[in-house]
Amino acid sequence: QVDDKNYGESYEFQELFKSNPVFKQFENLKKEHDEFETFLDAVTADLALKSDNLKALKNCSNTKLNDKSYAGVQLLMLSQYSHRINRFRDVSRNSLDNIFKNIEKENNSNALITKHIDILGKMKRRMKHIIDVSDKYAVENIFDSINLLREMSEAMEPSPAENKVKMGKCKS
Repeated sequence: QVDDKNYGESYEFQELFKSNPVFKQFENLKKEHDEFETFLDAVTADLALKSDNLKALKNCSNTKLNDKSYAGVQLLMLSQYSHRINRFRDVSRNSLDNIFKNIEKENNSNALITKHIDILGKMKRRMKHIIDVSDKYAVENIFDSINLLREMSEAMEPSPAENKVKMGKCKS
């Protein structure tokens, strides 16, 4: 049984519960929960990578103030998403722990497991939405698109060199 709120890495958590007989009795529960933990880890890694890139962009000396502001807003959003992902991890693990505690007491173990799997599905959909939104509004992508459009319009209609302005870009 896990009483500590800070479970550490998902690998440690999975190792702790691998030997639990409930997983042997309900293989679909183990499969669904393992998939969820793997997806959580992938989303967490994606958000961390995006945050690192934005921090590099924000701290770059070539980045304009306006671009730094956009990067700051994006970092705030990614931070909120990371907190939500951590809450999803806590909720899923608390639910699983609750199943382990109550499986012997109650006759409706299938109902508990079905509810747990349904909640995991909802959280996966929300995480997919988080990934989609964070990709759609990624400041780096917006800067690249603006610069590409500006370069295409300059290629079609040459303008004086002093009017060429690019959005700030910093290599991460």
